[in-house]
Parts: sequence; structure tokens; C-alpha cells
Amino acid sequence: NIPPGQYVLEVMPMMGGGANAGPDFDEAASVPITAEGRDITDLIITTSPGATLTGRVIFEGTSEIVTPGRIMVQAADPRMDMMFRPTADNGAIDANGRFQLRGVSGRALFRFIPLSPGSASFWWALKSVTLNGADVTDTPVDVASLGDASGLEITLTNAATQLSGTVTNARREPVKDYVVVILPDRLKEGSVPQ
Repeated sequence: NIPPGQYVLEVMPMMGGGANAGPDFDEAASVPITAEGRDITDLIITTSPGATLTGRVIFEGTSEIVTPGRIMVQAADPRMDMMFRPTADNGAIDANGRFQLRGVSGRALFRFIPLSPGSASFWWALKSVTLNGADVTDTPVDVASLGDASGLEITLTNAATQLSGTVTNARREPVKDYVVVILPDRLKEGSVPQ
């Protein structure tokens, strides 16, 4: 009873493991299918442990960072899940600015997450993401085509621009109950306003 259309079948481990826990517990798969009004049979889905990506963080700012936070993976399509093992050290930035992302699959965007509000990391923001020299800040990366890879560079900055001003209506009277949002002049696929 699947209506016609494009779908993605996702296979992922059950939380908690239990009887299904084992050597393949951390494997997953994502398979696109097209429903065209007839049954799909003999579909073979092969799981994998996902890719391991390594890289470094470059800090551009006015002070030395103390608590760097972590690098995270975000699905390019917010409607889709993606495999990423959220363990304590996965994506953690070490004292040398190095990090490792394990168990990544799908089409990915890379983001920086500060440790917590009020911490030293909270004032750092993502400036750019490059992979082997190519800018992929807001461009989804097909992790399956990479396999295990290095050469990921995340540039963070704490020298952010501050904007202030007043919002008025056509009669130049101050307005309230509005939100000011800043967007790039051209949004790339998968980009989410920060």
C-alpha cells in the first residue's frame, strides 16, 4: 500500500541492542526506491559500518579557545535520518585541533556544536568547511562516494560581525513582535540558516 513516488528505505540498529547486538550492530543502510504501482520483490539491502572521516579545526579569532566543543554531522535533507554514532569521543576536538567522525553515511553537512551556553566554545561559530581544498560549507557531501577520508578542514571564528538597528513601519514608527533574520543572498542545497 505504498503510494507511487520516490522513497528511501533505511535500515538501522534498534536502540538498546538486546538479542540483535553483535558485530553488525553498528551497521546501517539507506536505499532509494521508486514505487510505481507494482510489487518490488527480491530487494537486497547491504548494510555497512559507515565511513570514518578525519580532519582538523582551524581557529581564526581574537583569543585562544579553551573548550572547543565538537564537530557533528547533519543530514542534508532534514526529512532524512543519517547514520552517525554519537559516542563521547566521536567528533570531539582534541588539543591539537584534530577530530574523527566514525560511522557516517548518507549525504552530509558538517557543523560545529559548542559544549554549552556560557562556555568558552559558545562564542565560536562555523566560518567554512573544506574537503581536500573544495568549499563544502553548505554543499552536501555524499559520504558513500568518499569512503574513509581525511582532508576535512573546519574553520571557526569568534570575530563575528554584530548588527544592531531599529525596525519601523511605513510611518517610521517602531514595530514589535517581529523577528529579524539574516540569510545569504543565494541559499545552496541543504543549507540551513544559522
